Amino acid sequence: MQRNSGQLHGERMSGDFSGLAVVVEAQFKAKGGGYLYRRNCKGAPVLVTAEQRRKLVAMFRRRCRLAGRWSLAGAGLALVLILAGRRGPPELLFAPAAVLMAAMLLPPFYVLWAWNAPARALRRRRT
Repeated sequence: MQRNSGQLHGERMSGDFSGLAVVVEAQFKAKGGGYLYRRNCKGAPVLVTAEQRRKLVAMFRRRCRLAGRWSLAGAGLALVLILAGRRGPPELLFAPAAVLMAAMLLPPFYVLWAWNAPARALRRRRT
């Protein structure tokens, strides 16, 4: 079996979190003309159409791209603040450190929230 670096299940990683969509897609199993969705592949099955599955996966990908952009923007802002703060007192370096921490910590939580979006959208549907 040949391994390609930078690929996950045949999909190219794009530098953001959208490569995780492969794992989200795994929560949908084909059944007849539609799909059964199981939260984390273990939850109660919910029947969805192919169009609903496509929209839910596309929504996850969009949110992951947004989280990736937030990470890059936050890291860029932190770099600018660090370079600008080098000339001032050391206390000014706290702000870039806080921005960098937020840029690193907030996007993964947003991705986790996006991960559970299909379950929230389908929670009132019968199994």
